[in-house]
Amino acid sequence: MSTITAFLLVCQLGTPTDPFPATHRAIIWVESKGDPNAIGDGGRAIGPYQIHRAYWSDATRLLGVSWPYSDARDPLRAAMAVRAYTEYYARHYKRPLTAETIARIHNGGPTGWRKRSTLPYWSRVRAVMGE
Repeated sequence: MSTITAFLLVCQLGTPTDPFPATHRAIIWVESKGDPNAIGDGGRAIGPYQIHRAYWSDATRLLGVSWPYSDARDPLRAAMAVRAYTEYYARHYKRPLTAETIARIHNGGPTGWRKRSTLPYWSRVRAVMGE
């Protein structure tokens, strides 16, 4: 089983009210069309989620692991990191855990949910989600 296949199976898990699976699938499509080898933002972002080094450091700290930055290319580890990061900051700022909050924090950092600059990104994610 490929890593992408395993990742997609994991994304199917969860409860009907869990916004992460559908949001994660949309984010990886918007960011890289699911390419774990994608490099973007002038070489500063890697993997299917296009994660920057500072984001990865923060997320792995929140997870309590010491995965190297190159693991941001691993769809399963990257999904865990994105979930930890977005969930932590949504809760920290007492934001509802919605697809919009997840996408905007992923794109704009801990307070991305309140940045106007993340609205076009959210529109792209929402479109992929079919909302």
